[in-house]
Amino acid sequence: MTPSPSRRPASCHVVTVGTSPSGAQGTGVVEALLRELAKEKPGFLVLLATEDSTENSERLREGLGLRREDVRVRFVGSPHSLDDVYQAAMEEFQRLEAEGFDPERIVLHYTAGTKVMSAAAVLAAIHRGIRALHYLYSPGPRAPSRLVVTRPEAIMAETDARMAVALVRELRFRSAAERLSRVGTKGLSEAMAARIRTLSSLAEAFADWDTFRVKEFLARYGKIEDAVREDPQLAEFALPPETLEPLTKIAGSEERDGDYPDELLLDLMNNAVRRLIERRHDDALIRLHRAAELYAQVLLLNEYGIRTDDVEIRKVPPRYRTAFEAERRLDDATIKLGLRRSYDLLDILGHPIGEAFRESKALQTTLKARRNLVLAHGTRPASLQLALEFFRAVERLMRLRMGDLRKRMKALQFPWIDNEKVLRSLARRAPGSG
Repeated sequence: MTPSPSRRPASCHVVTVGTSPSGAQGTGVVEALLRELAKEKPGFLVLLATEDSTENSERLREGLGLRREDVRVRFVGSPHSLDDVYQAAMEEFQRLEAEGFDPERIVLHYTAGTKVMSAAAVLAAIHRGIRALHYLYSPGPRAPSRLVVTRPEAIMAETDARMAVALVRELRFRSAAERLSRVGTKGLSEAMAARIRTLSSLAEAFADWDTFRVKEFLARYGKIEDAVREDPQLAEFALPPETLEPLTKIAGSEERDGDYPDELLLDLMNNAVRRLIERRHDDALIRLHRAAELYAQVLLLNEYGIRTDDVEIRKVPPRYRTAFEAERRLDDATIKLGLRRSYDLLDILGHPIGEAFRESKALQTTLKARRNLVLAHGTRPASLQLALEFFRAVERLMRLRMGDLRKRMKALQFPWIDNEKVLRSLARRAPGSG
């Protein structure tokens, strides 16, 4: 039976009901369970039962005075199969949630049934976030049973921590931080509580770096660096010294207008790789386009003193001033150059990278194709093939001045990401991009 939304009770009790290896469940256990459930007055009951415990299931229903529509019996395959009982319990918990029962309103009684049934039901409950676990403990043959109520906070906190580690590894930093924010540290050991706090800060820190807030990343990471290195489960996220130094350069450049270190270009390229990992090809292209544009801006500023956000026309060779004067904006009277015009100016000035850009068929083709994308001027989504072709074209252009780009990118990538493996894997998925 399924409770209707109009009369759904405030809470639901899930109860294991099974048999002993000999085929009989002691009447004392069932009677004790019945007395305890009567105190709690469940509105809806789910019984995880075996085929030969139907009589005990009916005794519980009748003893509690519940209508048949207020009780759902779920028969498990074998009372001695952890997998069978776990799957049955998991499906029932999921069904209850779909019916509108919040995990906080679900109680599991795991007294009756085989030990395997109890263990499997508890495992399923913990994995579904059921925190109210009830068990009747009998101190002796003549002593009354005692209700033991447990809330597996430490177990669930460990489960959440493991899931958060997986989410960080998958670059889902906000999801990891949000999951950890719901973990209560009350009842946890100081070591476990500290680990939850460290992991939460780690997720927030990498979220900062991944969104170009490098200064904020360094501030957060600096507070937890030792804890991350000392935790075997977090050590993969620890940064080597050769990464911290270039990050410091990027953070320092944020304070100085026009200071564009090579590390910033490398960070943009690495960010594009991470977007490719997530199959966000359009976002990867945006990063690559900005990296190529910034590369030209750096060259113009450092070698010719020309700012692309406000070009001084006198620094343009006289023969070409009229063409660039046409770029002057009406709103603020400045001449601002985008990617193509920046490289045009480099070419005019005789810079070899300007010439390389002009002669690069790959760059011209991918830039033309990008104009038709939904995040540019068109309606099409980006393909993996186009993103990889653009990556390689920009990479070839940057290598002309920056040398072994892959090696330098590796030192500035998230420590658990191997760019070479990622790019090889992506190339296999898009063979036409080579």
